[in-house]
Amino acid sequence: MMFEDWVDEVDVSNVPLEELQEDPDRPFELAYKKFPTKQERTGIQSIQTVQSTNEACIRGIFANYLNDTTSTGM
Repeated sequence: MMFEDWVDEVDVSNVPLEELQEDPDRPFELAYKKFPTKQERTGIQSIQTVQSTNEACIRGIFANYLNDTTSTGM
């Protein structure tokens, strides 16, 4: 998986859990600018996926995200 270096440095632990449950693709920074930067418009779930690839397999991350508990999902 290819990603930019700044993704590893973002701290998403400050985002309230209820916000992630409501909209997991919510941008990390809610910038109300006409032309937000790439960092401002990247979704929190995308950042968490990249940060957790060192700890788990991608297939398991997506199965967990989609609540797929079938044997083929996990």
